[in-house]
Amino acid sequence: MISSFLFSSSGFCSRLAALVLIILVAVSNASATKYYVNDASRTGDIFCSAVGSSSNNGTSAATPKLTLASVLSTYTNSFASGDTIFVDAGTYTNTDVNLTSPKNGVVIKGAGSTLTSFTYSQGDGYFMNVTNNNTTLLNFQIKGYNGDGSTVTEALRIAGTGVQVVGVQVNACGAPQSPTYFYPIEVVSGAGVTFNGGGVTCNIYSEGGGIHLTVVQPM
Repeated sequence: MISSFLFSSSGFCSRLAALVLIILVAVSNASATKYYVNDASRTGDIFCSAVGSSSNNGTSAATPKLTLASVLSTYTNSFASGDTIFVDAGTYTNTDVNLTSPKNGVVIKGAGSTLTSFTYSQGDGYFMNVTNNNTTLLNFQIKGYNGDGSTVTEALRIAGTGVQVVGVQVNACGAPQSPTYFYPIEVVSGAGVTFNGGGVTCNIYSEGGGIHLTVVQPM
């Protein structure tokens, strides 16, 4: 009888621990902040209920910022792991360049690679330098970025660990100035990234490829 009671008690404790874990996860998710970006049109929108504006605070679907860059600069000291930036459908042209990932564990989510497009056409300039761990880039297109010619020589640079790049399409990126510009995406030594879905077109200028892996050779 005692043995049976002990087994039941252990099972109860296991269930209680699982319940506590579920509650903690729910509380954590509830405390995460959602940020919103939209262009000047409602066409194709799935996240926002209004067009974007630079004067909006970007913290609700009804008050989206006009650019991703604006959200990143406004809330630099406010981001926390688990936060999500929703970037609604639209073509964001020459507005989001030379960005840096905001903080460990932040998600940047577009409406889809055919709906949300970050496009650049003004010469040197990369999309994002992902230096933070556990960053997630999700469901958007990067087009026309060329690197800055010095610090980041590709359109997208991955330097953090645990990075997720999901459903991201990188098109027509790369620049003609130097052979080091051949690759739209660079994964530096020591970084960790998982690519899932999406894709990379070849460099539009030369015989470049899609992803450049920088590897430290063993001594």
